[in-house]
Amino acid sequence: MKRIRYSLIIVSLMILNIIVKGVPGEGMYPLSELKKLDLKKLGFNLSLSDIYNPDGISLINAIVNIGGCTGSFVSENGLILTNHHCAFGAVSRASTPENNYLENGFYAADIKDEIPAAGYTVRITESYKDVSDEVLAGLDEISDFVERSRLIEKRMNEIAAREKDEANAVDAEVSEMFPGKTYILFKYKIIKDVRLVYVPPRSIGEFGGETDNWMWPRHTGDFSFLRAYVAPDGSSAEYSQSNVPYHPQKFLKINPNGVKENDFVFILGYPGRTYRNYPAWFLDYQQNYFLPYNEQLYSNMIDALENLSENDKALELKYAPFIKGLSNAMKNYRGKMLGIRKLELLKKEYEEDRKLKDFIDSDPELEEKYGSLFDELESVYNKLFDNIRPSMWLNRLYRFSNVINYADAVLNQIEGKPSNDINKIYQRIDLPFEKVFLKKMLDDALNFSELSSVDAVTNVVKDTDTETFLNKLFESEFLKEETPDKLINGEINYSEIKPEDDLLLTFAAALKKQKNELNEISAYVDGKLNMLLPQYIEIRKLYEGRSFIPDANGTLRMTYGNIKGYEPRDAVYYKPVTTLEGVIEKSYLGNEYAVPDNLRTAYDKKNFGEFFDAYVGGVPVAILYNTDTTGGNSGSPVMNADGELIGLNFDRCFEATINDYAWNDSYSRSIGVDIRYILWIAKYVDNAERVIEEVIK
Repeated sequence: MKRIRYSLIIVSLMILNIIVKGVPGEGMYPLSELKKLDLKKLGFNLSLSDIYNPDGISLINAIVNIGGCTGSFVSENGLILTNHHCAFGAVSRASTPENNYLENGFYAADIKDEIPAAGYTVRITESYKDVSDEVLAGLDEISDFVERSRLIEKRMNEIAAREKDEANAVDAEVSEMFPGKTYILFKYKIIKDVRLVYVPPRSIGEFGGETDNWMWPRHTGDFSFLRAYVAPDGSSAEYSQSNVPYHPQKFLKINPNGVKENDFVFILGYPGRTYRNYPAWFLDYQQNYFLPYNEQLYSNMIDALENLSENDKALELKYAPFIKGLSNAMKNYRGKMLGIRKLELLKKEYEEDRKLKDFIDSDPELEEKYGSLFDELESVYNKLFDNIRPSMWLNRLYRFSNVINYADAVLNQIEGKPSNDINKIYQRIDLPFEKVFLKKMLDDALNFSELSSVDAVTNVVKDTDTETFLNKLFESEFLKEETPDKLINGEINYSEIKPEDDLLLTFAAALKKQKNELNEISAYVDGKLNMLLPQYIEIRKLYEGRSFIPDANGTLRMTYGNIKGYEPRDAVYYKPVTTLEGVIEKSYLGNEYAVPDNLRTAYDKKNFGEFFDAYVGGVPVAILYNTDTTGGNSGSPVMNADGELIGLNFDRCFEATINDYAWNDSYSRSIGVDIRYILWIAKYVDNAERVIEEVIK
């Protein structure tokens, strides 16, 4: 009888799934999943081979990963369109107080005037291959979870190293699609010479600043144009004056007519990370540990950087990308915390998992196979929770402190693990910031109320106040300007260095000891979850009667939807298109809403040209749509049903910051800059005629 009831449940759920299947929903579809979609039924005027063709040229050949964002080729001469905030770091590094491209914008009136986007490379997906069998071979016979976790990582790295082709600038990575189940090898063509072509002033590209960030209505011209260059023979090469523009296999056609409400749109891009295929305990970790801790830490760091750079234009330019990145993440964390609480998402996730457990218990066959699943999941997550505070603390310390990373590199040399990066790490040390940051971190560690503490701090700092301790730490011989060169040149013999004689190295050694201990625990947790999560996904598939899309992981994905407004709260409806009129209305507030004189002049003269849209009553600025996006989708082309570029994705609404954990059509909205605003700014505000001529044929 139970088996019959179980079968009826599955059939009912499958029927329900068929009924709702035609409704656009969540999904960041990897290349391997596209063949499962009925593109015509969904609204595309394209075939699968138009979007992805492993044996020929398709739209994905025009999509690039650049600076951790997405971009797209928009001309035959390697011109790339991406977000202003994606090019922000390169523009900041190219700027000086005398030539402040960040504030004033940059436009190369001639191709010879295009300047290097320092630190930027272009990655183009060339192929993918399922290597799951090779990664997972024989793992069922391994009961040690630490060994299992490390063997998976080792095999992924070995396959990637084997498949790289440095001579032809082809990189390779193995990406985990479903933990413990599916692993895909991706190959990427790398272009090393990237240059700035046209970047609007910050007052356009960052209009509204942090006040409008993650908000709607939006009026930000978040776009930039860059160009990819290669050697004269077409090979990838570092910057050289002899390099020539790259000729992509495919570039996107820009449709200057834009879109209107309810139009179908889709996006190709490189979304970062989502966590939708995890049990409720993971969301518990996010809500109660990760999000609140990092939100307050980032807020403190922003204050420190702003105080350090006050009245110093050079420091302001130096810190600008750092502050922008921290501010963006901080507001994202706040939105997630608010959304999780408002939607009672954690309570709902635990309730869903309880239903899954009941589902297992309702059938003897399922109970025999999955009966211990939730007890084991709870046990492994409790082990994670027991060590989460010191783990997070150490993670952030090593991420943001170059002093600690430098000391760690010295310790590695002492232990016989050579590194060529010691001098590079030392050069990145910013002592004024380090002193403020390390003070904050030490105070945090000493004030942890949990049983689990940062032993490295309590055992080394002991009864000394943190300020006195840091003063002594910064007197280290290893922080003297000449020391890194002496280490590299062999004037200081590593074998003769005694870490216990230097406070910096003593502290770094204690940190390293605890980090290694926590890495063991992390490897155990990962190894155990690599066995449990595939079971968790399988039981969800059975219960819900549907297949699952792998969580986003930085690999190329497609998502689709419509231009669509939404109701964020009672009695409030947001239209899906904003106009230039809104820019001018906000501009009277000044500060973050100030606009360049030439923009106001063009508006006053009603110099709108072909980009005025009578339907919306002005020049469209930003568009809203219900596609499924997350971090990394910044700069992704928003395309119409014919695959023509009509906008540029750059943000989500505040309510949609929880897209990383859950997607829902009622609140999940992404934001893009309308192509008509980009073209209007380029043509009628900044007179970037060369760019206009290149992208509009």
